[in-house]
Amino acid sequence: MGESLIDLTQTVGADDHYVAHPGGSPLNVAVGLARLGTAVCFAGTISTDALGMRTRRFLQDEGVDLRLSVPVPTRTTLALATLVEGQPHYSFYASPAPAGVFHPADAVADGEFSVVHAGSIGLLDADVYASAVKLFSRGDGVRTLDPNVRPGLVTDPERYRADIARLAAHATVVKLSAEDADFLAPDRPAAALAADYLSRGSTAVILTAAEQGATVHHASGSATVPVSGAPVVDTTGGGDAVTAAVISRLVAEGVPDDLHGWTRVLRFAMQAAGVCCSRPGGAEAMPTADDLAPPHQRLIVNERTAWQRK
Repeated sequence: MGESLIDLTQTVGADDHYVAHPGGSPLNVAVGLARLGTAVCFAGTISTDALGMRTRRFLQDEGVDLRLSVPVPTRTTLALATLVEGQPHYSFYASPAPAGVFHPADAVADGEFSVVHAGSIGLLDADVYASAVKLFSRGDGVRTLDPNVRPGLVTDPERYRADIARLAAHATVVKLSAEDADFLAPDRPAAALAADYLSRGSTAVILTAAEQGATVHHASGSATVPVSGAPVVDTTGGGDAVTAAVISRLVAEGVPDDLHGWTRVLRFAMQAAGVCCSRPGGAEAMPTADDLAPPHQRLIVNERTAWQRK
């Protein structure tokens, strides 16, 4: 649940230019889940302009359920991503959705979904935030949260921090980047913020730190998993690949009850992030289950697919 937009991502080279890709953190997560074979529904507003229609077609082609998406007659939000040492720096050109059009919590029955995920700049919208609070507060199933903070869009930092803390208290998993943690707790180490969220009710907090890997914090301890080692082309969507991979494991295997189980989940997630960051495109770079399968299993999958096509 959250925003859809178009990423205008800079390509670096002799023909330096910007390329349009469907994006938005929650949209990326939805596509990542679909590619990993998990049934997923995207709840958000999608513009009826040309870029919005392109986004809708893309999601449909990826197999994402759109019954909770709302068409709105506004311009598609643009996120201009300029790469600095491979890291995207964003400028947003937003066209807010009309107030009062987005109420997915009213259309979702108790227990209808095994996981509810919310995050990113969509939470700055009053309708999206209210729906997230309603669905997270129900307490059924797994709730995952990724604030994906964009400081330039936050007009009231203290209220925003309180809003995120309120959702985190109901979240099974909170995923934060190092930059997110710095904004949400500017006077404390990231590990202290993770401990705070755990004490408020979160089961696990995942902190990603670019080339330093990612750390999962749990009541039983913490563990760090290194990056995959794959060559980095574009980090846009890397954190969303982590979130999608984590959710896919929780759906398939349930919520781990110890640090060993969470570490295994995070290893899979970091493998997914490595694949995503090795190619450009954000949502279009999300890995498939085949991408993440061991080589011998990958061969079996490919042979089965070829046989099915015959």
